[in-house]
Amino acid sequence: MLKYAWGLLVLGIVQANPVHKDGPVGFMEDIKRSTSRVSGGWPAQEGQFPYQVSIRMVNIEGLVISCGGSIIHNEWIITSAHCLALRPSYIVRLGTTDLHRPAYMLEHSIRDAILHPDFDLSNANRVQPPDIAVLKLSISIPYGPTIQPIRLQSSEQKDYNYEDQVVIVSGFGYDDDSWNGGQASDYLLWTKLRGLSNEECRTYFNSVFPSTVCARHYNHTNQSACHGDSGGPLTVVDKDGEPTMIGIVHYASWRGCTSEWPTAYVRPGHFHNWLNQATGINFDWSYAEIEDTSNTFISINK
Repeated sequence: MLKYAWGLLVLGIVQANPVHKDGPVGFMEDIKRSTSRVSGGWPAQEGQFPYQVSIRMVNIEGLVISCGGSIIHNEWIITSAHCLALRPSYIVRLGTTDLHRPAYMLEHSIRDAILHPDFDLSNANRVQPPDIAVLKLSISIPYGPTIQPIRLQSSEQKDYNYEDQVVIVSGFGYDDDSWNGGQASDYLLWTKLRGLSNEECRTYFNSVFPSTVCARHYNHTNQSACHGDSGGPLTVVDKDGEPTMIGIVHYASWRGCTSEWPTAYVRPGHFHNWLNQATGINFDWSYAEIEDTSNTFISINK
């Protein structure tokens, strides 16, 4: 988690020299844990991230795996394909910052998961571009103060450069003893990061696709998504003042969560056509449909 460690991501080390290609990258749950939850952040307030959900499942080795996800509709959750791939069942908790008292706790099977068709299940542990999936809820969840959908990045914004903009990552992580048999955190954490251009991100990673957006620490290297945060949301405050998801936690460096290396996320704006086909719902939008566009992005430099 944040400073307390969460997520499935892990960061690597940044150097002054712009040429510093990393070695292997991996999903948060597979990378070594120098810390274990969303790191370098703060406990979330009730209702602060009403779209955040926790997804927990058992992998083929019988181990409990934790991922994040986001409400995009009262019947649909968006997350990473690798989180749902080859898992027979999932427990989804939503409507809370404390998993001891979720508003809803729903059990789902593999039939409820829809993975992007280009995601290669035979290489589910390999980083690949269409790492995106949706999960159909068994009931229609009523909206309220602690349950709200997050607006997805529009197709117009799919290639936007978020360099030096304040972005937020949140998730339920593992406790600080997770490397020695601890458990996933029951509390939601969040931290600030700053956006990175894809051009600069390519100086760190080879696996930077057009549908990738990268971010790194805001003002301290322990700020990051981490073990158990895969599939969770990366958000900004958009021009109209609305929170908007610009990324889904994807991968990081094997160097660890508290290194200076950035983390990578999947841009949902590249997948609106598929989302429409998978859910029957059009999640795309345009600024032309919004009256108030007077605000600006919150920038590190402002």
